[in-house]
Amino acid sequence: MDSQSSDGQRPAQVIRDNTDQGTWLADLAITKHGALHNPGELTMLMRTLYYVQPATILEIGTYAGGSAWAFSRIRSVSHIVTVDIGPQAEAAERLASLPCRATQITGDSTDGNTLHRVKQALDGYAPDLVFIDGAHDYKSARRDWDLYSPLVAPGGLVALHDTQGYPNNPTVEVAVLWNEIRQNWRTTELVDKPGGPGGTGIVWI
Repeated sequence: MDSQSSDGQRPAQVIRDNTDQGTWLADLAITKHGALHNPGELTMLMRTLYYVQPATILEIGTYAGGSAWAFSRIRSVSHIVTVDIGPQAEAAERLASLPCRATQITGDSTDGNTLHRVKQALDGYAPDLVFIDGAHDYKSARRDWDLYSPLVAPGGLVALHDTQGYPNNPTVEVAVLWNEIRQNWRTTELVDKPGGPGGTGIVWI
């Protein structure tokens, strides 16, 4: 496992913190709650979130609710808003059982009306984390970044999933967006398998 930072500072502390807790939560999220992540990379992301201590989280791409389940186990988290055009059937039940407030929005994340609904759900609070894991083509991922990254609170972060791409699936184009973003922002990439599949890019706001 490795973390690659554009400034060479923050990640070393992040990766060492909360090792056991991050590993345990990542394993449960993947094996019991349907999270589609590389185990090592979700572990590193969870350790990063323990460091940041987010209160409000916006997730683009609900799927089965496994990522939201893991995020909700961080005690600082009070509200998770999650968006998906077609979440898995078990997502609603899983979200209803979270130990924090959860708001599920069904809709196309790239639609301006969905952005309006997200802002209503946030009720004036700026998310400390926006986790972008929706459609993986370049146009959609770019649109998610453009719409939702401006909502992030100062000192918060945006995480983009699958920045290493999928070698056998050229429709996964998040790496193209990631290479653009890292030219202008302070970033860290959480990578378990260089070259993919996977990769999680962190943008420090």
